[in-house]
Amino acid sequence: MNWLSATMALLDAHNGAVTALATASIAVFTLALILVTGRQARMARDALALATREFVSSHRPRIKVRNVFNMKSSDCWHVQVVIVNAGETNATVEVASTKIVIRNATTLAWIDGGGDETIHDTAPNFPPVMASGEPRVSIFRSAVKKDPSSLSDLYSQICVIGKVRYRDDNKAVRETGFFWTWNIVTQRFDPGADHQFSYED
Repeated sequence: MNWLSATMALLDAHNGAVTALATASIAVFTLALILVTGRQARMARDALALATREFVSSHRPRIKVRNVFNMKSSDCWHVQVVIVNAGETNATVEVASTKIVIRNATTLAWIDGGGDETIHDTAPNFPPVMASGEPRVSIFRSAVKKDPSSLSDLYSQICVIGKVRYRDDNKAVRETGFFWTWNIVTQRFDPGADHQFSYED
């Protein structure tokens, strides 16, 4: 036991240095623990952010056009475009543009309504944030002084074209285009099949 007694005597003789060394060791250990804990916290936050982004990407919003209504008007075309968020997360609408044009049913050349199919960006005229399942109604009045319900067969290709640009909670920007035509028999707008205008990102 002589070595034990000698060791204890040595430690007792240098107790100040031993205490300082122990304190320094504890400080180094504490600093290392803080660094490791901070790194783990950052990794946990990054993992949570990644999981949130993946959830939003796989449960994304989807803006769809449910209907286009002609509102009776004596001086111009006046339509309501009904859109809905058919996805599972919020959509923030940044652009909701509509244009009414007439095109020749045979040649598909534009006759009236601005001369071409260019759709300029227009801010939405409704609250832009749409929760899942939430509808919005966009009202559009055309400068063309005709009412669709009063037109003859000559204008069978009365078209409502437009786009809705929106972003999800990941800031990813998406767009839905739509194309509806006036049915002179039913006196209502029906979805068209022109894929140049009808699309969903």
